[in-house]
Amino acid sequence: MLRLIEAGHTPEAAEHWTAATFPAWRTVTDETRTDFAVAVLGAWHHMFRVDPGPQRAPLVAVARRWVAHRLGETVNTAPLVSGIW
Repeated sequence: MLRLIEAGHTPEAAEHWTAATFPAWRTVTDETRTDFAVAVLGAWHHMFRVDPGPQRAPLVAVARRWVAHRLGETVNTAPLVSGIW
């Protein structure tokens, strides 16, 4: 999901592709999808804080966009962690 969004797809388009490709994605509730998106954001945020490799900051930002989409919000412009939008 994150790589699709990072490549320029909207979160909605990435979810649509995922549902068309992976039957399991179609069987879970919206709440479960949102929980998963939040968990992915938390994991990438933690990995960035522990070992801020160059690939991690962009994926934190992408995961944040996905969570904002899941929650029906706009992405907050305040950095989640220093230097990340």
